[in-house]
Amino acid sequence: MSHSSDMIEVVHFESMPGQGHFSIQRYFQIVRDFLPDDVRCHQHACRFPNSGLIGRLRNVFDAREHQAVVNHVTGDVHFLALGLPRDRTVLTIHDGEILHRLSGWRRQIIFWFWFKWPAQRATVVTTVSQASADDLKSLLGDAAPLKFRVIPVGIDPAFTPETARPFPRRPRILAFGGTPNKNIVRLASALQGVDCELTLIGKPRPEHDAAMQRHEISCTMEHGLSDEEMRRRYVDCDLLAFPSTNEGFGMPIVEAQAIGRPVLTSNRSPMRDVAGDAACLVDPDDVGAIRRGVQQLILDAEYRSDLINRGYVNVKRFSPGAIARQYADLYREIAASVRA
Repeated sequence: MSHSSDMIEVVHFESMPGQGHFSIQRYFQIVRDFLPDDVRCHQHACRFPNSGLIGRLRNVFDAREHQAVVNHVTGDVHFLALGLPRDRTVLTIHDGEILHRLSGWRRQIIFWFWFKWPAQRATVVTTVSQASADDLKSLLGDAAPLKFRVIPVGIDPAFTPETARPFPRRPRILAFGGTPNKNIVRLASALQGVDCELTLIGKPRPEHDAAMQRHEISCTMEHGLSDEEMRRRYVDCDLLAFPSTNEGFGMPIVEAQAIGRPVLTSNRSPMRDVAGDAACLVDPDDVGAIRRGVQQLILDAEYRSDLINRGYVNVKRFSPGAIARQYADLYREIAASVRA
């Protein structure tokens, strides 16, 4: 790929469409949209299905044929780094949550082929929060000496402030399920007796349905929403309850703040770091603390208003332009070292 002395050529490697995490692909599309003019970046999706050894090897060799001055493996397909030059490759690992859920031979395969060996083959590993960086360093050991860089997630520019409206007598609470770390069973227990409507986003889990019935929560469960439908759920809610026990980042916190909705989240990293001073922070292991936090948000109008205003300030840290500039600085740094 040709380049002029003042132009940096970058390629973003991604999963085959429909095979990876759409949210990751959407995130890096936003990054590309906001990169400065001296960074020319395009995406290269895997051409072959990531199933079995042969398909993955074909994608590794294909990636070698499409490399640029800077190569960035953006997620899901970490193993592509195995075929790219170490001094010109950035690897983004969003979190190590899957390693905490797996055991036995499956964990070993994922550990070596998706985490340790790819991390060893990258000149820089980026991740979305300091909590994720610390966790990955612990998991990877000597594969990650001093090359981690924390670059947060940028917010989709479609998330903008909505017109303020009266807080209803029976508020609608937005929450996210799908995985155990979202802490929905404790949230349901905390909401018992609270006059509210709960909208739960994520693939249904039997324990969540059972908890809603046991605690008599009026709950609507949804999954597979489009981008616009998901944005509308924030607009339609009155507050976000996000008491996760752990996260790689916690994007719903920022999205709710950008729309102008008060947020309850956990008093541990990375959620409290992402929320800044603009959320009601609670102990996610304490049902009583979650309940008291929700009640304060419902009953205290001045508190809600203050958190909303602080939220508008906090989200500026995650503007797409600010995040794209951090990636651009990293690409310039790597390109300069390659050309030296």
